[in-house]
Amino acid sequence: MSMFRVHRKANVLLVEDCRKGESSWLKVSIPIVRPTSPEPARSGQKPASSTSPYQGIVDLEEVARVPDDTDSPPIPVDAIYGVYNLLSGPHMAFMKKSRVVGKGPGGEVLYQMMELEFLPVSETLHRQFNSSASKQEKKDEAIYLNMLVTIGKTQMFYYSFEYHLTLSAQRRFGTTPLKLPMHLRADETFFWNKPVLEPFFRSQHKLDKWIVPVINGYVKVMPNIRLGPDAPSFDFFFFTRRSWHRVGTRFNVRGVDKDGHTANFAETEMLMRRPDGSVCSYVQIRGSIPLYWDQMVTLKYMPRTRYAYSSTESIVDWNELAFRAHFDQIIAKYGHITVINLIDKTGKSATVRDQAQLGSAFQKYSKKYNAQQADGSSPSSSGVDEQIERSDRSSFIGEQNSPIPASPLRNILRKQTPSTDLTSSSSSLSPKPLSSLFPEPITYVWFDFHHECRNMKWSNLSKLMDQVGDCFSKYNWFEADRDGRVLKKQKGVFRVNCMDNLDRTNVVMSLLARRAMLQALGVNTAGITNWLDSPFDSFEVQFKNAWADNADAVSIMYAGTGALKTDFTRTGKRGLPGMIQDGINSVTRYYLNNFTDGIRQDAMDLFVANYSVDRRMDSPFTMQQQYSLFHLLMEMTLVGLMIVGVSLSVHNADDLTVRVRDGIAAAIVGFATMGYLLLKKGSFRTIGRHFVCKPSFCSSGYIRRKEA
Repeated sequence: MSMFRVHRKANVLLVEDCRKGESSWLKVSIPIVRPTSPEPARSGQKPASSTSPYQGIVDLEEVARVPDDTDSPPIPVDAIYGVYNLLSGPHMAFMKKSRVVGKGPGGEVLYQMMELEFLPVSETLHRQFNSSASKQEKKDEAIYLNMLVTIGKTQMFYYSFEYHLTLSAQRRFGTTPLKLPMHLRADETFFWNKPVLEPFFRSQHKLDKWIVPVINGYVKVMPNIRLGPDAPSFDFFFFTRRSWHRVGTRFNVRGVDKDGHTANFAETEMLMRRPDGSVCSYVQIRGSIPLYWDQMVTLKYMPRTRYAYSSTESIVDWNELAFRAHFDQIIAKYGHITVINLIDKTGKSATVRDQAQLGSAFQKYSKKYNAQQADGSSPSSSGVDEQIERSDRSSFIGEQNSPIPASPLRNILRKQTPSTDLTSSSSSLSPKPLSSLFPEPITYVWFDFHHECRNMKWSNLSKLMDQVGDCFSKYNWFEADRDGRVLKKQKGVFRVNCMDNLDRTNVVMSLLARRAMLQALGVNTAGITNWLDSPFDSFEVQFKNAWADNADAVSIMYAGTGALKTDFTRTGKRGLPGMIQDGINSVTRYYLNNFTDGIRQDAMDLFVANYSVDRRMDSPFTMQQQYSLFHLLMEMTLVGLMIVGVSLSVHNADDLTVRVRDGIAAAIVGFATMGYLLLKKGSFRTIGRHFVCKPSFCSSGYIRRKEA
């Protein structure tokens, strides 16, 4: 039975809450706006037409209302997701067809959202749009809705009316009163529908009970797990929470932004509930390297990595500011950080050289951050205004095409929020003083995964576990008894990354999680040196499958396919079927990254309200290459026909069949050569860039490579 019902009327939506037997009602309408003289159109805008819909906020209020007989049949829904403003006016997004994933540690019901339904707040306004809108506007409206519906059907969104899904166990047991409404305690980093719930937050009415925080990622509940036939059972919970701040697709969103948010940032928590009601929790995080870098798609199989290095003339080091903002946030939230960087370090190829340069920069800024924390120094705020004006004009080589914004420096340097830690529900840019856990806030470990594990030498991962052993033992895990008394706290986290923070990252995070969980269960791990497996078969089956499923979930949202190396994650071994599947996934990723990810990027930006729809603006889709692969094949066909035509026009003395054959052979050789140069060598980047599907709503810009 659905928990809410929506009653549609001409100019209002009535949402009925049926959860507690006694119905309560939410009225959703559009504010009445007096017509005013049209404002002059800004550059790039169309003049607003007299029939353009109201571009504003909806009115929300609770009412005592029972629909009369003239109402249309109510629409059953599961919960409210948020409000989207489209060309035809505001639309309410409702979660539908949700399925129960299981019950949380305290018996709370956890739901997986299966799809979203979008209903216009005003049917009258919607009909007016359909009667007066241009053909292009109607097409754009359909594209916007399709984008939102497609993201809503990914089945990677989860919510609960009772359980704080945005918070780890340690933060739920913090100092914030549990009686506060769920959305006021939520971690906004993982609160995916917060940007589209602004009308609820701004309403003068108290609408707390209508707000349900939604996370994106992965949730799994595994009850009654045992280490052995005679061992006591425990319930096993798996939560991965992805950040919405720097959301996007693999090659369109890399690195860090001005506020310290990194691409593909996620928190993974493994939680256990023992038979006595006590809980144990262990948290890890992942995220892109927190510097300005990118990989521009140009049809090359693996695009070159471009790192936005700071010029020696720069007054402000933008990489340092973004790096500090990122680590200030996560240190304030999680405590001590051990960075495990898994990108390539050893090798002679251009790809390895690019990664090695990026990894060296990561290491350099980690050392600089530690040194500044040790002597208490930080970017000085004296003379900030003068520095901003000077640095705005030249901060990076190639700055006119650089994605690095200059104006936010003042905000970054001056932003201060209260200190906190894992027990708090808010993040901070100003970390609290660390304990004597380690003398430096960041421990940096660079483990060249591909080099160390080449030729199936997976046992070499034990070297990494030894390297981080001291940090692991001091971090501990979180533990609380059945009465909520905190017995143990996790004092730091591992921040794991590779280039995509997917495949290699999943493998290493699963090893750390296995070690933590076994210790939390009281297993004597002193004699264990190989953390790729454990002697507990029933536990291993559940544990490995959960991590493999989690790897696929995180990978699908970022790269478009399931993760690589999941056969190793599931079984602890690499086999031929797994390698074949990895090959299929790699080819699929290539197709998606080059020919569809531009549209997927736009859909994600629209979904989290990074892009605002405005009818006064020209259509953003008129120039988008939505059929870029089709264009590529058509132009290849035309070029091939031209080559055959040239062959037919020469050597008139030869037989027609011979000339056609020579023309086809020349076309095949030419395409093979061009394909090799484009896909393998990355030559003719302008040609390659012409055919890929690029985002329409935003652009990552270009970073000029440093001259040798």
